[in-house]
Amino acid sequence: MDLDRIDVVSWLDQILDQDPATYEDAYWGLRPAVAIAVPHLLARLPAVDDGYSRGKLLELLGESGDSTVSPTLRAELQHPLEEVRQWAQLALDALDRGIPWQPSEGA
Repeated sequence: MDLDRIDVVSWLDQILDQDPATYEDAYWGLRPAVAIAVPHLLARLPAVDDGYSRGKLLELLGESGDSTVSPTLRAELQHPLEEVRQWAQLALDALDRGIPWQPSEGA
């Protein structure tokens, strides 16, 4: 499958869905290419207020392997919600360790 053709907006809607099954299917299923997904993840981040959803986005940014997201993740360490700060630290750790973007082959 051409990863450039995965609908990143629909994928992000599923990632941010409050239904855990919908999120898990999107998280473990086919993903858009990192170069396509990261700008969309960064664009959605400011509009997400709840810690759970914001944590999902931070997790994906940390797994992206894209070092340009590091300043964003570091800024999230100052977020008022402790849950968000924890996700930001986990994301930075994943980025530093090179935890790879989930394989885009489905699970």
